[in-house]
Amino acid sequence: MKVVIADDDKVVIRLLSAGLRRSGFEVIPAYDAMQAIMATMRHLPDILLLDINMPGGTGIEVIRRVKASSKTTLTPILAMTATATALERDMALELGAMDCLEKPLDIDELVLRLNAIAA
Repeated sequence: MKVVIADDDKVVIRLLSAGLRRSGFEVIPAYDAMQAIMATMRHLPDILLLDINMPGGTGIEVIRRVKASSKTTLTPILAMTATATALERDMALELGAMDCLEKPLDIDELVLRLNAIAA
């Protein structure tokens, strides 16, 4: 299963990538909002794991753009955050994110959730 992980924190991407790769996932990293959009459009992942607060545009804007494209409108999105407000979380869900997870993420729980989404 192919997953784009979009987060401006390289440590978060490194930790999540290592755990997901051990579980058999193909991981494509993106370090800002524009990279997240470009990686999603280019690689057509099975899931986009998206930080809400990033430079170069917010995760909210990424969700809008991904859901607006006919190529990626059906791509499942899991938002994640350590600092988003309730309003930002609600907006992510209203725009099409399946859930908004609190960081730090438990890798075992994340693997279970990703496998359930892909099933």
